[in-house]
Amino acid sequence: TILADNPDDHTLGKIDITNNTGIAGSGSSKSHILFATTCDKTSDTDPALSVANNTSGAVFFAQNGTLRLKNGAGAKSMAAYRLFIDQLADVTYIESDFSGNFSNSPGGIWRILEGTWRQHS
Repeated sequence: TILADNPDDHTLGKIDITNNTGIAGSGSSKSHILFATTCDKTSDTDPALSVANNTSGAVFFAQNGTLRLKNGAGAKSMAAYRLFIDQLADVTYIESDFSGNFSNSPGGIWRILEGTWRQHS
């Protein structure tokens, strides 16, 4: 686990992963690197956790802020207070044996229901 946290200032502790970064665990499909931040920035232009430019191979968690994916970003799994996927981004979800469970998660699955999403201009 790689944790970015500043208990005195929750606008700090940002994570920015870019430029074809390859992230690998031990080689086992059950090995996962977790990038987690407690940063509470919810802006899409200044997110708590940014994953971009063909970066892949990890679990990303922005507990209190925005997780922004762009330019071919990939992930084994992801969770965030707010998820922002860039327009025209080619985001690839990389399949794995990840069967982890966040202890404070309600579990289950989610779906986007027709007519319930919106696009910002």
